[in-house]
Amino acid sequence: MIEVKNVVKSFDGFRALDGLTMTVPHGAVYGLVGPNGAGKSTIIRHLAGIYRQDSGDVLVDGQPVYENTAVKSRMAVIGDDWYYFPQSGIREMAKFLAGIYPDFSWERYHKLKEVFPLDEKLMLRRMSKGMQKQAAFWLTVCCMPEYLILDEPVTGLDPAAAQELYRTLEYLNKQEGIAIVAVTHDIRSALRYADHILHAGHGTYFFGTAADYLTSPWGKRFGGDEA
Repeated sequence: MIEVKNVVKSFDGFRALDGLTMTVPHGAVYGLVGPNGAGKSTIIRHLAGIYRQDSGDVLVDGQPVYENTAVKSRMAVIGDDWYYFPQSGIREMAKFLAGIYPDFSWERYHKLKEVFPLDEKLMLRRMSKGMQKQAAFWLTVCCMPEYLILDEPVTGLDPAAAQELYRTLEYLNKQEGIAIVAVTHDIRSALRYADHILHAGHGTYFFGTAADYLTSPWGKRFGGDEA
């Protein structure tokens, strides 16, 4: 379980996070929503151990995340830009990752081949952005993370590709048991797929179930007409 306790983070006198508290159990799906500049990306950089908090705790099963390689190995982060070798296909990238991550699962790779309608041999640079994102999810989860942390996973995708990606994430959660934390402006889909919602609002926060969010003042303002 990821635990965030009373986390404070400031940049040049600006307090980006102010007493944030939240938990992410194994196998949960969390949507991080809120206006631009409210600290959503800062939150996931703390969850991933990229930023060190000024005060408070960010823990996985009681262990601090920052500068903890063993804990970080249990997480995977996928942003809007995913690095790959331009001349490689999915299979070549899988072999490369298998040489880096000792827990890389070829069993999971072949199982997920039935989920992702992608040509293993097609060069990744020739794929559409939506296909590249699917490839990123396919290969990343084969590295066996327990937690998948996403920053705007559907940005730049057309509605059909976005819905396909959400269905893929639902499969990874329901069938593979991977916990998912996703920053998104797509509140409609967050309410549909997430167990819990964290709404960041410039130093104030709502944290609770999607149902509770809908009845909260923020939910009525931002998501009440999207249910």
